[in-house]
Amino acid sequence: LKPFWLSHFGSVSDFGSMSLRTFISCTVVSAVSVVADDATSCLQMDSSQATSSSLHSFSPSGKHAVFYNLYVGTHDNIWKVSEIAREQLSLVDPQRHQLYIFSIGVVKDPWTMSIDDLQIVKEGVFVHLPDGQESSTLQELWSYCSSNSTLSSEVVVYLHSKGSYHDKPAQAGWRQYLQAGALSEECRLMPNSCDTCGSRMSPLPFPHFPGNMWAARCDYISRLIQPKLFESAMDLVFEESDSGSDDRCPPAGGEADNCYGIGRFSSEHWVLSHPDARPCDLDSNPKYAWGKPSRAGLEAMRSFLQKGDEVKLLQPAPRSHMSDYRTHHDCPTCGEDVSTRIDGYRILYKKKPPASWWGWKFFKKEPPASWWGRRFFGSLL
Repeated sequence: LKPFWLSHFGSVSDFGSMSLRTFISCTVVSAVSVVADDATSCLQMDSSQATSSSLHSFSPSGKHAVFYNLYVGTHDNIWKVSEIAREQLSLVDPQRHQLYIFSIGVVKDPWTMSIDDLQIVKEGVFVHLPDGQESSTLQELWSYCSSNSTLSSEVVVYLHSKGSYHDKPAQAGWRQYLQAGALSEECRLMPNSCDTCGSRMSPLPFPHFPGNMWAARCDYISRLIQPKLFESAMDLVFEESDSGSDDRCPPAGGEADNCYGIGRFSSEHWVLSHPDARPCDLDSNPKYAWGKPSRAGLEAMRSFLQKGDEVKLLQPAPRSHMSDYRTHHDCPTCGEDVSTRIDGYRILYKKKPPASWWGWKFFKKEPPASWWGRRFFGSLL
């Protein structure tokens, strides 16, 4: 099979009733046929006409899928982001991974980014979306994992071009720290006691992998709400639960949405939004908890990267006490009420946390029983 590049020059809404997933599969079929048709010809096809129904049909056996969200907002940023992309993608092993790049913004092909010489890119899939956000790429990851042709035990990786939107010195070290965990052997071979894995998991102010790079098992991912629906679902959670009732938390809106995992921060919240999540993380140094890293946090990240296996220790997360995660002055005490978390699960998934849920130990609560359980779950028990 020859390498193939996919580009779409309209908007996602132009797909009509055909999903992006069908568009990819249809275009790939065209690209590897005797004649490589123009990609836009696929847009006129009904989904039932496509000769393949899933992206996964083109993933080489035994390789793990890596979904890479590439954002370049303006042509002026291409050179800067190309350096970030090359740094990141050079670390993705083509012997173990199959790469799917979703380029959001002005970059329509890998040549523009000067990454087309990388083997992992040559053998990968490149899709251009003029408009979109992280949830667009996460939606494709979810669709991949939900496909009948995907092994439920398969581990997928999510990465993004961190620093392409906010270009600050701390972003480079933070990005390398996050990617080191998501692409680690420990996460790739995570034990059955884990279904999500990254450098650091934080339970506050909502459960997430700070910076949003991670590895996860497909059987878990397929249980989650579709990413394209999740931001609206979290708006409903915020309205119907006690999320905004803590007077010590700032009012929602703008950057304060980070205190609740809503708005643009819902993409970071998504992967650990299910009560069945069994997160694990690798960093044994508690100096970095979540949010933008402090100077001490950056030093801990550098140590993690330099010492490698000496400091990597995969354990169920969260691994520290609540006090270790109270590091973000903008969100004091946010997310520390267990009822807020349980209400979120009830509204999102109509499900209670199992007895093995990480939150019982972290919030120092027992699994619900008798009156206490009925208080939060009502008829769910």
